[in-house]
Amino acid sequence: MIALANQGDNDREDKGCGILYGVLRDSAFKLKKLAEEEKQNHIRKGWWSNHEVPLMQDEPKTE
Repeated sequence: MIALANQGDNDREDKGCGILYGVLRDSAFKLKKLAEEEKQNHIRKGWWSNHEVPLMQDEPKTE
């Protein structure tokens, strides 16, 4: 989300788009902060695993 907001802000053509990308960027940083806090909570409780979890599933195969 942060990268998308930055790219959009760089490519924007008017102020309206700047507002949209600013809201997207702010939301992304808030979500990132919440996720980091939640991760720390899970680490403290011993619930955190260092195993990598894929962020996206493979796309379904179409035939």
